[in-house]
Amino acid sequence: MMKKFLLLFTFLFLLQTHLSFSQFQYPHQPADSTFWIFDRKPLATYSLVGYTVGTFYLQFQWWWKNNYHPFTIQYEGYFNDYALGVDKLGHFYTSYTYYLSVYNMMKWAGFDDNTAMWIGVGVPAFHAITAEIGDGFSRYQFSFDDLSFNTLGILYGMLQQRVPFFQNFNFKWSYYPSGKFPLWSERWHLTGDYNGHIYWLSMDVHNLLPKDWKSYWPKFLNLAVGYNATNISHDDIGIKERKFSISLDYNLLELPLDGETWWVLKDIVNRLHFPAPGIQKTGDGPWKVKPLLLN
Repeated sequence: MMKKFLLLFTFLFLLQTHLSFSQFQYPHQPADSTFWIFDRKPLATYSLVGYTVGTFYLQFQWWWKNNYHPFTIQYEGYFNDYALGVDKLGHFYTSYTYYLSVYNMMKWAGFDDNTAMWIGVGVPAFHAITAEIGDGFSRYQFSFDDLSFNTLGILYGMLQQRVPFFQNFNFKWSYYPSGKFPLWSERWHLTGDYNGHIYWLSMDVHNLLPKDWKSYWPKFLNLAVGYNATNISHDDIGIKERKFSISLDYNLLELPLDGETWWVLKDIVNRLHFPAPGIQKTGDGPWKVKPLLLN
């Protein structure tokens, strides 16, 4: 049922997007002379190719090196899998952030809306599919569950562009090493240390408040709800428990740095959640106050 709904939603959304995406307007920023000695289009294109190749190389080193077996497929169970769904949110967030960052970079480089959109869709889709194929030939196995969350991440990024109201709800990520392996250890890798990941939904409170109330809440401060879990990294054997967090969050788009280049950079950094005061609960335990919520 989930797959049928996802396929139908994807088809209808892309059809509507193809018909009317050009109505979306890239956020207006004053033109700047940054990188004036370069042609932005080849600079953005070659940078994107280099980043994609580098990412694929890291995936190979972290996940697939010396880890080959015949192609296999598995169904993991979404939020009841080995990582209690934290890995699925990672797939969603990666494609969501990848899409928006690539789209914004292509617009910064001077590509038109439709070209920027399809490059924005194609790059994270290519990344997600090749990653799953690589997993299929390793002990991690190909997962349609993972691909469905990658797809939803891209679609939500597109939805934010088509329906501005959803720009008040942005997904973010924070990471603090769990300490299971030292950072210099060959067994540590960022994408596998799920115990240190938190995925956040950040809400632009100022923008959501009624006009008469906006002056009571600063533009740079949001509220975010987060989700992660314990004992969910690969090979963990402890009791797995879900963790929920509520925290203040910073809207870095409000930094006083103007210009097209600064806006793109601020938007990329704003996809991260930085330590802030909050509260957190693990499993059925009580809420605990965290003066600086790290993990």
